[in-house]
Amino acid sequence: MTTEQLITTIAEAANCTPADIMGKARLSYITNARHILQAALRRHGWRYTRIAKVFQTDHSTVRRNIKKINKSLEIARVYQSTIES
Repeated sequence: MTTEQLITTIAEAANCTPADIMGKARLSYITNARHILQAALRRHGWRYTRIAKVFQTDHSTVRRNIKKINKSLEIARVYQSTIES
């Protein structure tokens, strides 16, 4: 999957536009989509500094955003396994 396809897919799932995700909007559904995109780019091998440059932010902000998403995913996994038990 290309970077553009990844951005488009996440934007569609979040009911926003790629421009929203790449912009500075602070609405929660857009910032969540932005954080998910940053985590996805990291999983595709991008360095924190490269992601930060694309989003015009600091690499430590990107690290915090990715950590937040990973924590949410872990909570969702635990919740799902609890329900299935």
